[in-house]
Amino acid sequence: MRFSPLFTILVCWVVLVALHAPAAPIVSDDWYVDEGWDIKKEDGTTPAFGTHTEPDSTLSGNPVPALKIARSSGSGVENDYVYDSGNLVGNWANMGGSVVQSITFDFYAGAGGAVDHPAGLRLYFKAGSGNVWYYNFVVTDLVSGWGSSYGANINPTTPLTGWWTTGDDSLWQSDFTNVNEVGIWISYQPNYANQIYGLDNFTLHDTPIPEPETYLVLGAVFLSLAIMFRRNLDASLAWLRGRFRG
Repeated sequence: MRFSPLFTILVCWVVLVALHAPAAPIVSDDWYVDEGWDIKKEDGTTPAFGTHTEPDSTLSGNPVPALKIARSSGSGVENDYVYDSGNLVGNWANMGGSVVQSITFDFYAGAGGAVDHPAGLRLYFKAGSGNVWYYNFVVTDLVSGWGSSYGANINPTTPLTGWWTTGDDSLWQSDFTNVNEVGIWISYQPNYANQIYGLDNFTLHDTPIPEPETYLVLGAVFLSLAIMFRRNLDASLAWLRGRFRG
């Protein structure tokens, strides 16, 4: 069966509209009030290497307020968890029939120095089993100040590409239903003082976010259509020129 170019364009347009429709949030922390987040070292001890302030209104460039993360001094590799163990976790477990399918957040990078981004950034959740599941972000993709929204898709039955744990990876399905913490893991720039970062609009959604590969496929489809239309247009113009000359 062959489809007309017009039909193909219509299908692509519908897909694009669907992709740009915002994911439906289950619950979101936007820090217009103290959302009850906490901070601790990677080994679970306190005090953390950094500090957190919520709500904070000093991070410019994004609708304020937000959660501010600060590291006043640095001495080698230092990693912290910045996390929620109350509102978001409670809604993860009691979502009224909805299932968490993606997590998004806004991140502020303001370390200063040669680069503003931290040495490492991960999305994470910790389960009652003790497993900690991570999703890594490429820190060089982070822009100075408030960048775009970052996030990852998540599936209740199997770990999607990008999710990993140093624990028992066969426990994903049970871990997903027994979440104790959710937040970010941050690795500060080594030996650098006065690092400032921020977190805002940390949201659990009940629909996936579009994968980059989806846009690549649609781009290839539109490019093919453009080439096809160009050929058809050239043929039509050549036919018209021949008619008028005749």
